[in-house]
Amino acid sequence: MAYLAAALVLIGLLAAVNLLFTVGVVRRLREQTRELAELRGAGIAGGDVALTAGSPVADFSGTDVDGHPVSFAGLGDRPLVGFFSMSCSACREKLPAFLAFAAARRGGADRLLAVVVGSAEESVELVSQLRPVATVVTEAEDGPIQRAFAVTGFPAFVLVRDGVVEASGFDLTPVAERDAAMPVGCGRAGPVVRSAARRALALAGRAAPAQLAAYLALAVVAGVVPLAFAWLTKLLVDGLAGGDMGWPEAAALVGALAAAGVAAALTPHAGRYLRAEMGRRIGEAAVERLYAAMDRLVGLARFEDPVFLNRVQLARSSGAGGPGMVVEGGLGMVQAVVTLVGFAGTLFLLGPWVAVVVVVAAVPALLAELSLSRRRARMTVEVGHAERRELFYAGLLTDTAAAKEVRLFGTGPYLWRRMAAEIRTVNLAHRRVDRRELAVQGGLALFGALLSGGLLVWSVRAALTGALTVGDVALVLAAVGSVQGALAGLVGEAVSMHQALLLFGHYLEVVDAEPDLPVRRPARPAVALRHGIELRDVWFRYAEDQPWVLRGVDLVLPAGRSTALVGVNGAGKSTLVKLLCRLYDPTRGAVLWDGVDLRDLDPGELRRRIRAVFQDATHYDLTARENIALGDLTALDDPGRVERAARRAGVHELLSGLPRGYETPLTRIYLTEQAGADPAGGVQLSGGQWQRVALARALVHERPDLLILDEPSSALDAEAEHEVHARLREHRRDRTSLLVSHRLGVVREADHIVVLAGGRLVERGDHDELLALGGAYARLFALQARGYRSAAQELSR
Repeated sequence: MAYLAAALVLIGLLAAVNLLFTVGVVRRLREQTRELAELRGAGIAGGDVALTAGSPVADFSGTDVDGHPVSFAGLGDRPLVGFFSMSCSACREKLPAFLAFAAARRGGADRLLAVVVGSAEESVELVSQLRPVATVVTEAEDGPIQRAFAVTGFPAFVLVRDGVVEASGFDLTPVAERDAAMPVGCGRAGPVVRSAARRALALAGRAAPAQLAAYLALAVVAGVVPLAFAWLTKLLVDGLAGGDMGWPEAAALVGALAAAGVAAALTPHAGRYLRAEMGRRIGEAAVERLYAAMDRLVGLARFEDPVFLNRVQLARSSGAGGPGMVVEGGLGMVQAVVTLVGFAGTLFLLGPWVAVVVVVAAVPALLAELSLSRRRARMTVEVGHAERRELFYAGLLTDTAAAKEVRLFGTGPYLWRRMAAEIRTVNLAHRRVDRRELAVQGGLALFGALLSGGLLVWSVRAALTGALTVGDVALVLAAVGSVQGALAGLVGEAVSMHQALLLFGHYLEVVDAEPDLPVRRPARPAVALRHGIELRDVWFRYAEDQPWVLRGVDLVLPAGRSTALVGVNGAGKSTLVKLLCRLYDPTRGAVLWDGVDLRDLDPGELRRRIRAVFQDATHYDLTARENIALGDLTALDDPGRVERAARRAGVHELLSGLPRGYETPLTRIYLTEQAGADPAGGVQLSGGQWQRVALARALVHERPDLLILDEPSSALDAEAEHEVHARLREHRRDRTSLLVSHRLGVVREADHIVVLAGGRLVERGDHDELLALGGAYARLFALQARGYRSAAQELSR
């Protein structure tokens, strides 16, 4: 009895420790959930902080506006530091949201530091607003606290944990997402996770319904088999030990055990096949939805947003596989629950307290594993920027276009060291999480071993006293091991599913992203251009804290006439082209298509009426025919149109002379080892040849309402440029066109020339009128002409 009592005392102590641990974890998780809700509610955008996640914060000390000392050590746990400048309009605009967030944040002013940059006189009003909710410090530009946190723009925000940056910079909303790894149903984070789970399962059900149903049935069978095996073993052992079992009963039990063994052997292989097939189908559907959502983005703003691009990378690399991981984790949990319920019921029959202790002992493991899942999901987000930079450096080191400069300038070692530093950053983040997991899971394993030992002592003592049979002891041993295994499986699958849901959240944010440009419903149709396109008092800047690129531009592109746009680099020419294509909307003013605001038109219909050659035109790793036909997909099956476009661009002879003509790939990246140097497998074009292909792509649409040519001959030699522009003049006759070029010799025959400088239209007229005006156009023309005259004089000597 003494051994039995000792075992019971040991189990009781373990249960008490387990309970205290559980209470502490639950409290911490609830606190983090409330903080998550506060951060999500704020959604404050910020400026630039050079420190990235994982960077140590430099020490600082100072005095707040009330004369009290301020230091990093005195800021408490996980302080948030906000930086404001009185010269920053965005700071004033975002101040109300920051104040609301600060007032709601747990910990109050002790955990929130506001640094106001500027003179005390300028900052009085801002300081008075911040003082009730934060510790406020004022300092001059590039003060000690700014240097400690490496702040380079305003407003900026840094969230710190244990002296290391947890998140910083543009937007605190991703911080909320990184803190969002909560147990399902805990606080207000639960509905978000449950919604993601429902959508993942719905996607799986649509993509692979038969495989999903079969996998569910297989999970139930796999959960029942261990229970059946254990009970059949108990019955066989008890029968043999009692000596009263006949051969027919023994044979039946042996046959049942053999059948259970066959099922146990086959279910893993069948499950592996169903998982793979289901993953393929779900992944295909998820990727299709992801890129369809990306294609729905009307403008370019999201593609130039680093936060959004980081989310896209996560959605593409991990989020798109989320539904399959969720289904796999969910069905794995079904299997574990079936096994767990069966064996817990078995233990309850043998001793109710045993079942309670075993099940309750799993709670700390569940919570600890979920906490690790949060940490790993947060780490995945934090290293996203480093992984993108690593891919950037890897691309430079292997890219054909960059190879010339890398080798000529000897920059390979420098780029490799930069890439290696990013790899070390990623590895360091993984190493920290791995070490944390080692410590936590090692402690949980030790806890489970002690619990198993206590139950083993109890069952053996009970069998010696006659309270249990030999078969019962075997059943207890099998049940304890199976319950612990099922609980470990349940926890593991829950953690995997939870982490998949967190990553799937990035996928959903991309898929559900609202258009970056408003689309009116119902939109007005974009009819054929009759009168012209007007830019009416157009102002534009790329962000609120960025300078104006266009300032009060008034311009009319008359229908059926050619207009040339001239200006130095940075004058705003390419930005104006983007506004005409409605890749951005004006910050102020309007762009009108026959008097109708572009924002009222259907973007797809509008763009079908516009064709453009951009100065950074894309090189598609496709065939020559596809490279041209992408300008109008209806030409894919019309070789005649493709050839006519190529002739107008002066590239037909080149493409028709390739090894496979227009079916030759304009790339070498698809060559296999067997293909070797076979030119039919693909060719490389020069820069000028690619520019002609891009021009043909714009010209394959034979009757566009607006043709935009943005530096269409910048990569051509003088003879080729003359030939191309002669062809283009004929093609543009009586058509609405805009020609953008630095080379004034090619714009002189335009019907109308406008000069853009500093974001404003400073001159307009035809070539002769602008020369007579003696302004910016005449000066630029004279500079270019002087260069040609000097060259001619040198040649004549």
